[in-house]
Amino acid sequence: ALFPLAAIEVLYRYGLPKGGPLPEVPAVTLPELVREAVWLAAGEKPERSVQPMYPSTIIETFRHGIRDRPPGDSAAALASRLATIMDPHPMLTWHLAHWARWVWLTRNMTSDQLVQFIAEKSYFGHQIYGLQAAAAAYYGKDIASLASEQIALLVSLPNAPTRRDPECHQDNAIKGRRWILQRLREAGSITSAAFTELDARPLSVLPSGKPCPQAPGSSAPSAPNSARP
Repeated sequence: ALFPLAAIEVLYRYGLPKGGPLPEVPAVTLPELVREAVWLAAGEKPERSVQPMYPSTIIETFRHGIRDRPPGDSAAALASRLATIMDPHPMLTWHLAHWARWVWLTRNMTSDQLVQFIAEKSYFGHQIYGLQAAAAAYYGKDIASLASEQIALLVSLPNAPTRRDPECHQDNAIKGRRWILQRLREAGSITSAAFTELDARPLSVLPSGKPCPQAPGSSAPSAPNSARP
């Protein structure tokens, strides 16, 4: 019974160096509402906690029939995304390195540190990486100065940065923002009255000055929508 557990640990220790240097554990600086929004966007569980992946828990995880994580596990989802960001090369050794880094992240970072790391590394469209850069580009603000609905919009972008582009696809951007606001309401982070008020606010992002992607069959790139909801 001990052999499978030992084999998994050996495989983990063998694969971990294949992905290169490990990252430093980040200091947590994000405001509480931002951390909550990023966490809720990653999975179904509102409780911010991390289950470290040791051999016995790894075996249990794979029994779910899902390659990377149990359903709705925000911590495992964030760790999996980070493992991909850290080394995205689709080589044979990458699969082992990706898995090993995923395990390492669950063992070495708290939920807030995972959230901080993913916020610093995620892509927000328009060649913008990191939540701080996104806050400056879309709103001309520091993260700490963002309003609740602005946090919700930015947090929704990494899941679909092109489809939810707030200049070119306002309806999709509003739906993405609403999804995060709904999760915050369900978690008790905002009230129902606040949700209604925040959902009705305009997007009001700063103009990027860049054309929207060319629509199929058109001869020129589309201009950004000038009328914001």
